[in-house]
Amino acid sequence: MIREKDIPYFKCQIPADKKGNVAIEKFEIAALEPGKVPETEIPQWALRRPGLYTVLIIDGIRMMTDLYEEWWSQREMIKQSINRGGNLLVSGLGLGLVIDSVLIPENSPVSSVTVVEKNIHVISLVGKYLSSRYGSRIRIIHEDIFNFEPEVHYSVVWHDIWPNPSTIAEEEKTILKDKFSSFSDWQGVWDYNCYA
Repeated sequence: MIREKDIPYFKCQIPADKKGNVAIEKFEIAALEPGKVPETEIPQWALRRPGLYTVLIIDGIRMMTDLYEEWWSQREMIKQSINRGGNLLVSGLGLGLVIDSVLIPENSPVSSVTVVEKNIHVISLVGKYLSSRYGSRIRIIHEDIFNFEPEVHYSVVWHDIWPNPSTIAEEEKTILKDKFSSFSDWQGVWDYNCYA
């Protein structure tokens, strides 16, 4: 069983690019000036680490980044995937952050990841890099997850199709959880509970 502190964090290696309504951009987080500290107590995972990062923008909306705190909010899915192994289903390709986290480790018991992504430009920009890296271990389906009909059982199903946890409609979470409950051993949704 992998422990939470042993879950690997990988930054996105996909270069900046643009296609249709989708852009991948790089941005930098500067180090805090010496003596400058946040006015309020910030959990260790939420501290911005200096460095170069990647952001996925769709229709002008920041869908995701590879900032440590965003990766940290996905840790339960990553832990469940590595501990359970087998075949995974992920709704929302994003920057492929969780895919790297479950497939890069040499001893990963994850056999394959099926990703359902509705935006063809995200698939074009991100999918080609993941496919070249993981080959037959990754399958990307161009489909809206609400229309996708699963045909097999997955050890883990993960839903992350929203730009912000506050934008998630409870009805959408319920629809997805109900739809995939009999097709998964464990299922999760990226929401505010992921930051607890």
